[in-house]
Amino acid sequence: MTDKTALLPLLDGLSYERVEIVFTAQQDFRSPFWSGAEVRNRFLCCAEKVTCNGGNATLREIIDTNPLPESHFLYSRFGNGFPKGLFLDASNLSDGATGTLLENGHTYIIYMYVIGKMQQYLSEAMQAALLMISEGIGVPSAKCSLVEMKRGSRPFHLHDFAKRCCDNPVRATITTRSPVCLISRAKLRPESTGYQVRLNGFPSLYQWTSSAVYRLASLCMLYDDGRMSENVCDKDRWEELNEALISLATRAWLTDAELHDTTLSSTPKIGQQKPYLFHGYTGRISFTGLDIFLVPVLVMMSRLGVGNDIQYGLGQYKIELNK
Repeated sequence: MTDKTALLPLLDGLSYERVEIVFTAQQDFRSPFWSGAEVRNRFLCCAEKVTCNGGNATLREIIDTNPLPESHFLYSRFGNGFPKGLFLDASNLSDGATGTLLENGHTYIIYMYVIGKMQQYLSEAMQAALLMISEGIGVPSAKCSLVEMKRGSRPFHLHDFAKRCCDNPVRATITTRSPVCLISRAKLRPESTGYQVRLNGFPSLYQWTSSAVYRLASLCMLYDDGRMSENVCDKDRWEELNEALISLATRAWLTDAELHDTTLSSTPKIGQQKPYLFHGYTGRISFTGLDIFLVPVLVMMSRLGVGNDIQYGLGQYKIELNK
């Protein structure tokens, strides 16, 4: 029988760095589109102008290239939708509803997360971020001026968040910082028969934990120090380790929830009128009986995001813990 926590040492092979991008708006800017989409799309345009590896590739190409070999058992599963090793959290630019708001003279912060092996391109990522601020945010671009760009004191690993643990079991309150979509609406069609349909789209702790564990394990496989790929060589072992850890979430009990279904719009693609829509819940949800071994995973992933459309800044949350 698999140790339910056997995955945890493998998850500790991944680190991330966070960069604070502090800037001041030099003119008013309001957009009906989600701030994460406005910032992401502008950043990727700038990443196309920054070269890496002696000029052999752009930063955009590095970000969009799956680092796994085609023979890897997870390669086809990820396809073009693999978790990226760099993303930006621009939720502080939200207008409090579903759009983007910058006010002339006000100062804002965008957080850039650079994960695992992608940290070798940290200087290029900061160069692209600087270019983004200098060119302006949004379409048409709003003029901005950089106040400072500050790296964290060090990279963070899973064990850094284990220090926050308290006695078992734990009471936890999760509050969203941006909409969280754990269940694709495509899976809620009438012909579907899985347990997700029976939850009516409700973001249970089990589903939250499942998203957090699989995303973190996937990031490890793609960008860690080699620990995950050396110890997990096939799909069966992969699912066995992930599901064993996730099963600890069944011990918790819902105590309170205040959630709101939210729809956001991305910026339309070039040549298209209809924007891509994001869906997710905002609000607060509380549980008691959270297993202590899940705490570091859920705390770490509050930074790295859960659910769908994380590259657009969705899936961010904060978690408060009590005995």
